[in-house]
Amino acid sequence: SDSSESALPAEPDSSNKQQLPSTSRQNGQYTVEEVARHNKKDDAWLIYNNQVLDITKWISHHPGGEQTIYRFAGMDATDELRAFHDDWVLKTKLPHLVIGTVVDAPAPSQLVQDFRELGEHFDKLGYFHVSPWFYVQKVMFVMSLFGCVLWLVLKEESVAAHMLGAVVLGVFWQQFAFVGHDCGHMSARTHARDHIDVHNLGALVTFFNGISVAWWKATHNVHHAM
Repeated sequence: SDSSESALPAEPDSSNKQQLPSTSRQNGQYTVEEVARHNKKDDAWLIYNNQVLDITKWISHHPGGEQTIYRFAGMDATDELRAFHDDWVLKTKLPHLVIGTVVDAPAPSQLVQDFRELGEHFDKLGYFHVSPWFYVQKVMFVMSLFGCVLWLVLKEESVAAHMLGAVVLGVFWQQFAFVGHDCGHMSARTHARDHIDVHNLGALVTFFNGISVAWWKATHNVHHAM
C-alpha cells in the first residue's frame, strides 16, 4: 500500500484544527445519531472534524470513486479523509459541503489518538514526502525495457529473441503498472510540495498499459477504506 495509507496523519491540535470557513448555510447543529440516518446515496452526510458535510451531490463526482466516499455516509470520516487527501483538498473543497456541526461528538479513542500521533511522527520524519527523481528514474528504467522490446522484436529475427522480447514486455507492463498504482493511490504525490505531475504520469501509464488509471482508481480504492 502507499505512504498516504500506511498511517493516519495526525489531527491538528485544537489551536490549529482545520475548521472550515463558515457561511450562513453552515449554521446547523446535529447529533451523531441524526447524521447516521443520512447514509443513502441520494441522502449522504458525513462528519469531518466535528463538522457535518452533505456529500450527496458530490458522490458521483468524487475523483477517488463513488464507493470510496459513499462507504462513510452517516459516519465520522475525519481520519480517513485526512489519510486519503492532501491538506489543500481539505481546505479548498470541503468548505462547500459543510452544513453544520456535531454537538455530541465523542472523544477519540486511545487507539485513534495513537495512530494520529504516529502519523504526525512519520510526517515530521519526511516519510510522506516523495522525490520527483524517484519517478524520473523509474520511468527511464521502464522505457529502457520498452526499448529492448522494440529491438528484440523489430531488429532480431530468431524465435528466441522474439520470446525474450515477450518476457521483457511483460516485465515492462508489470513495472509500469506499479507506477500507475502509485498515481492512483496518491503515493506518487502525497503533498503539493512534491511537484510531481501525477495526471500526465498516469496518462502515460494508461497509454502504454491500455488500462485507465482513473478507472482503476475509481473501482479499486474502496477496499483500502473498509
